[in-house]
Amino acid sequence: MGDADTGASTEPAKLTELLWGLGILLGLSMLGDVLARVLALPVPGAIIGMGICLALLLSPFGERIERRISRAGDVLIVALPFLLVPLAVGVVDVFDVVGDRTAGVLAALVGGWLVAFLVTVGVTLLLRRRRSA
Repeated sequence: MGDADTGASTEPAKLTELLWGLGILLGLSMLGDVLARVLALPVPGAIIGMGICLALLLSPFGERIERRISRAGDVLIVALPFLLVPLAVGVVDVFDVVGDRTAGVLAALVGGWLVAFLVTVGVTLLLRRRRSA
């Protein structure tokens, strides 16, 4: 039995696809950082990079980009809880510094989460509708 029978020959292709997707996502994030710094924008570069990614996904060649980044997105979504734990620990660690601003911080956290959630739902619905068309 050769590699074709075991499916082992597809593993390097999957890894290459994953690395290309991660590279594209990292490149868009870096582009957003550069734009934020050069244009002195009050928005984090990662947010600008996500906006660029969204614009590219909605463009005529968005399907090609989606195919390139989908595996990387799947891997990052699985790893997301592990990436957010240090953030949550950091917030809890400085909670005494927040003091009298607790209500504002909580409102910002919940509001930010809600906006991110609604945007994610909207983009998902838009991409599904576009894929089925």
